Amino acid sequence: MIFRPVLLLAASLTAAAPLLAQPPQLTREELAATTVEVTPERDAAAKYMNERSATLHHMGASCRKLLRMPAPSWGQPEANAWDQHHYRYSAAVSRYIGKRQAFNDGLKSYLSARERIEAASAQGEKEAAAWLKAASDRAQACQEFFADSTAGRLNLTPEHVHTPVLEDLARRLFDPRTPAAAAP
Repeated sequence: MIFRPVLLLAASLTAAAPLLAQPPQLTREELAATTVEVTPERDAAAKYMNERSATLHHMGASCRKLLRMPAPSWGQPEANAWDQHHYRYSAAVSRYIGKRQAFNDGLKSYLSARERIEAASAQGEKEAAAWLKAASDRAQACQEFFADSTAGRLNLTPEHVHTPVLEDLARRLFDPRTPAAAAP
């Protein structure tokens, strides 16, 4: 089984984004002073972000194997592009989960993060397998998957059920210094 540390990837994605596009980051003290209420909606959005990235990762790997394409040198480009496009949300989810856990013990925190990553990976693998199994022409379905990924049709839209929750988390935990964060 491949473990894809989506939550830990958020920090590297934030660093990889163009410097001009990044809002001012919170200091550790500001982040520590920021409180966020734990809600079922936020938990569901965090789970969705982790599982969606894992699903795209497994779909890319499965389709490359099916089409006998070479494996990419690092990760899966489709999952990487999705993660990069949603880096504000990924970073905010990572911070939300950190605040939600509130573990003082590093080992407990590590084990909890590992458990979430394993669960998201297993769910992503299951969804990718079900998607391929349901396709009448798997090769065509894989070609469509790659085309949809390249065109950005797999990205979240403003109409998606989790987008408002993720936007709220991003405003509170990722870019609260920006003017949009001042809005209620």
